[in-house]
Amino acid sequence: MLSPSAFHYYLPAYLIYSLEHFNGDSLVCQFTIYAVAPNDGDDETRFQLWWRERMRKFTPEQFTLLERFLDLVSQDKELSQYNGVVGAKERLRRHYNREA
Repeated sequence: MLSPSAFHYYLPAYLIYSLEHFNGDSLVCQFTIYAVAPNDGDDETRFQLWWRERMRKFTPEQFTLLERFLDLVSQDKELSQYNGVVGAKERLRRHYNREA
């Protein structure tokens, strides 16, 4: 688990690696998807404040790039089949209290 500052610092490297290894066999890609757009499960909801704090340092432009990453994931036939990918961008906005 990374602090909000560490998450902000390291996430770009994880995104780059994920894009270079953009397939369902890449655990880094899978974990990056879930780190950006967590599931809606009951046990996940109690961490909303923690997730918002993690995203606080991201600029609107960086947030838009995260949304674009999720768009790519949802358009990929292999990755879009993972549980939780459907609606990921909407969850990202909702969990991190950002409007469309």
